[in-house]
Amino acid sequence: MRAHVVVALALALTGLSVAGAAELDRGAIPRHIQALRDENQTGRLHAARDLGVFGTAAKDAVGPLSAALLKEQSPQVRGEMVRSLGRIGPAGVPTLEKLAEAADATLRLQAIRALSNIGPEAKDALPTVTKALRDRDARVRARAAFALGEIAVDPQVAPPLIAALRDSDRSVCVQAANSLIRIGPAAVPFLAEGLSDQHSRARYWSAYALGMIGPEAKEAVPALTRALKDQERSVHMMAAATLGEIGCEAGPAVAGLMADLKDTQQEVRTQAALSLAAIGQPAVPHLVEAAVRGDSTLQTKALFVLGMIGADAKEAVPALMEIAKGKDSTRRALACVALGQIGPEAQKSVPTLTSLLNDKEVKVRVAAALALARIEPDNPKAQNRLEEDIARISNSKNSPGWLAQQDRQRVASIERFIDFFIYITSFEFGVALSQRAKLEASRLGPDAIPALVRALNTLNVNKEGKVAALEADRERTFWFV
Repeated sequence: MRAHVVVALALALTGLSVAGAAELDRGAIPRHIQALRDENQTGRLHAARDLGVFGTAAKDAVGPLSAALLKEQSPQVRGEMVRSLGRIGPAGVPTLEKLAEAADATLRLQAIRALSNIGPEAKDALPTVTKALRDRDARVRARAAFALGEIAVDPQVAPPLIAALRDSDRSVCVQAANSLIRIGPAAVPFLAEGLSDQHSRARYWSAYALGMIGPEAKEAVPALTRALKDQERSVHMMAAATLGEIGCEAGPAVAGLMADLKDTQQEVRTQAALSLAAIGQPAVPHLVEAAVRGDSTLQTKALFVLGMIGADAKEAVPALMEIAKGKDSTRRALACVALGQIGPEAQKSVPTLTSLLNDKEVKVRVAAALALARIEPDNPKAQNRLEEDIARISNSKNSPGWLAQQDRQRVASIERFIDFFIYITSFEFGVALSQRAKLEASRLGPDAIPALVRALNTLNVNKEGKVAALEADRERTFWFV
């Protein structure tokens, strides 16, 4: 009577595969089939469960399971029977297709779930699963969207999944997008078309899926560039983020992102900066042009992004050297920071940076010293100047407090000091809410926050920057980085 328990235990304890379980006690299958008619609900439950353990070896149980389902009153037992049909595999597909159109929503959900568990061998059920994308129950629609990705990683299911991106239920959109991502590059033409869908949800999730596909979605760059002008802000932002995910292949979109760098909205500017940095070298000529000929606000933003690009911005070195000699101390300092981020590729700037070690502005001297420390780690002039300025600031009666004596221990590392400097200056350059900037600050750990707060209270930092710093202080999840 309880032979099915022995089989389940044997499977659990020995780690045998389904085939192994069948080999172990294949003769038990008829007894489990008979137990489906047990008067005791627990007996029927265990019988249904154990038939599933045998997998494809229990294909003869499909008929009895299907018949028992029609009479079963217990939702728990019915659910176990449906799961076992899924575990038995292809032989259970026809029955599961019928159950996917049952009147009971839970039964439909369980049937679609079982079909998704069968995977590609349930491909004959694709029309049924596709139809379920229009089910009146959102749970069923979401599971059907997931199931299509499990059953067929094939562009033939892309059109109905694109339609599912319009769904009013977010879980359906998420599952449809994930299935499109699984299809990969073959889904890109459909997703690019989805960017012009009349429903903003479909446009948003199309952009999201393209971003998750990444560089292989490069053929969608023209459509994504057009989406930068989408009136729906969430679509605009997601398109910008996706271009960054595509990376250097998104070069044709740089002009559109440069326009975003001048947007009145902080988050639009921030996303543009991050995406331009991710695109890298193709953006450098545009950024150099903006750094040299743009208005003062655009110049500082362009300089900041050039620094984020790093070594791939090496062609900007001559322009950065000229800016570092200019009249505006803020831009001189940021040009130095950018040269330091470019690193050894900026070797020709060493004489310029060395001359700036004697600049009248402390932030320019510090930025030049830090840049030299990255370009030439063993440069004694840079290290000496840095130590002198730290000592002078720390011991001054009018010290701004951002490197008070008690904080020197906390930012002793040159690398961490550079991150600290970039974090503070980023507030002045319009990228205050950037997650990247918060991450840089987080590397210092919570002990450095007092120094940061003092810096924000004494330097010419806007209110938005101070708020962002306080948010970084509260977001303790960053401190483990």
